[in-house]
Amino acid sequence: MIKIRQPSNYVKNGFAFVWDPLFSQEYGMRFDIAQRFIDSEVIKRCAPYTPILTGALYRSPYKKTKIGSGKIVYGVPYDKRQYYNPHYRHSTNVHPFAGAFWFERMKADNVDDLRTRVGRIVGGK
Repeated sequence: MIKIRQPSNYVKNGFAFVWDPLFSQEYGMRFDIAQRFIDSEVIKRCAPYTPILTGALYRSPYKKTKIGSGKIVYGVPYDKRQYYNPHYRHSTNVHPFAGAFWFERMKADNVDDLRTRVGRIVGGK
C-alpha cells in the first residue's frame, strides 16, 4: 500500500500555494484502487503466458498473492526454474503463448492498455 503524505503549504513573499486538505486521503485511496487493479490484471493477463502441466503453477498466484500488495507470488517449488529457463517443458496445447519470462512478454503486449486504465483510475476520469 502506498501512503501519500500531505505536502506542506508554501507561503513566501505574498505568494501562497495551499494544498487541499483532502489531497492525500483522496489520492491515497485512488492509488490503493489502482494497485488492486494492477495486481488482479497482471495475474489474469499472465495466465495465457504461464506454462501449464498440472495447473499448479497457473493457479498459484490466485491463491498466494495478496491483491493490493504490489507483489505477485507464484509460490510453487519450480516457478523460478520455469520462469527463467526457455527450454523448460510446458504445454502449448492449453496455452499457446506459454513459456519463460511470461510476465515480461505479457507486459510487452499489454503495457499501453494497462497504463491507460490505471491513468483513468488515478486521474479520476
